[in-house]
Amino acid sequence: MQPIPCKYHPRTAARWHCPRCEVSLCPGCVRRPSAPFQENPDCPLCERPTRSLGLGNVIVPFWRRLPRIFAYPLHSTPLTYLLGLSLLALATAFPLVGLAVPLLVGLAVLQYSFRVLAHTADGHMEPPPVSVSRNEEDTLPRVLALGAVYAATFLLAVLAGGYLGMAGYFAASLFFSLMLPASILFVGLEQGLVRTLFRALNPVSLVALAVRIGPAYLLLFLFMQLLSGAGPQLAVLLAALAPSWAVPAAIAFGWSYMHLVTFHLLGYVIYQYHEELGYEVDVRADESGGEARPALSGGTDELLGQVDVLLKEGELGRAEELLRKRIDQQPTDLEAWQRYYRVLQAGGDDGRLVEESKDYISALLLGRRAGPAMRVAAEALEREPGFRPAKAEQVLPLARAAREGGQPHLALRLVNGFGKAHPGHPDLPALTMLAARILSEDLNQSARARPLLEGVLRHFPEDPAAAEAHHLLRAIGTPEPATGGGS
Repeated sequence: MQPIPCKYHPRTAARWHCPRCEVSLCPGCVRRPSAPFQENPDCPLCERPTRSLGLGNVIVPFWRRLPRIFAYPLHSTPLTYLLGLSLLALATAFPLVGLAVPLLVGLAVLQYSFRVLAHTADGHMEPPPVSVSRNEEDTLPRVLALGAVYAATFLLAVLAGGYLGMAGYFAASLFFSLMLPASILFVGLEQGLVRTLFRALNPVSLVALAVRIGPAYLLLFLFMQLLSGAGPQLAVLLAALAPSWAVPAAIAFGWSYMHLVTFHLLGYVIYQYHEELGYEVDVRADESGGEARPALSGGTDELLGQVDVLLKEGELGRAEELLRKRIDQQPTDLEAWQRYYRVLQAGGDDGRLVEESKDYISALLLGRRAGPAMRVAAEALEREPGFRPAKAEQVLPLARAAREGGQPHLALRLVNGFGKAHPGHPDLPALTMLAARILSEDLNQSARARPLLEGVLRHFPEDPAAAEAHHLLRAIGTPEPATGGGS
């Protein structure tokens, strides 16, 4: 089943639905609950409570997580445990203990496998430690129940064959083979040996569980069949590669590895369909360490998420009101400024846009974003040729950004008139020198650069820009004038 997408972020699965606005929303779009005891978040449009679409819509389905599932035993804890059990399997070479070792290794793997299943079903994607809170009284009955399920299904198939002939035997074998994943899920879900066996062998319960999972159950059955054959194949492959003395360890490792993969897969299926199965998890889908589909990237906060929704719905007035409040509270919030500027552009009020551009430029420069600030200044100049930044000291970084951005004419427009407006400003020598370099080096207009360079030498002989003017005058082949401090 394809997940329901968020209306405003189609590549993200929706978590909530607003029945009044008829929109599905991802976690990045909704607002916090407005009422004290309200569980579901509010819709960003009507600001009323939303309805849950179920965590199953945001949990990554197991068939899209297969690479991680197959790599699960490679985590340090299960890998160390499996290697230790594989080394223990080397003891099969000893006459007295050789028969007991495979049984002990198998029981140890089964016990840890059920711990993995329960841990994953609770929503934890990292493997559990070998020693966990679930004690032997909890895992041993599950191991016994699993063995009893295998034995009972074989006996039931034999009984069916006795009453109905070979057709009955094959029909019963096919049914219990198809229902084996459901039987193991019941063994992992239920408490108590008798209740577990009743549910795991009851055809009605098995079919009901498969129906609750839906068509994905058939896919799970297919994967279980593949995994049941993959364990022996991996064991044979490792045994062929290992030296003769290590063959028991290689076989034990291959079988144990695929066993953990199988039980981790089953645990994840419980987690994915926990609402359908009525299973309580410890970890919510949006807290599961990345196992849910991501909400939004970029750290967009709640208010800005609401603004984005309003902008996509064309509600510029509400978006502007929210953004103006945010900017008044946080004048350097560049994400809010970016959206606010976009709203002003869409509004068509050039005078207001030019006036607000001054504060936006100030915020960008405080955030060391000279390039975007220069682009805002360029648009303001296009709308109002006499535009000037809010502060004189902002002209130099803007002009430098314009030149570095390949816009020398814009840089000259920003610098033009600065000397008359701010005759004693400390940035005047550097700005004059910048204009001279643009004329000489970028626009090939050395004749226009010469009086600017001479002015730097005449009016600012002690400024570091004077030495720069000396060098540039020599480079363009112009005689140096006498400085203001003659001998």
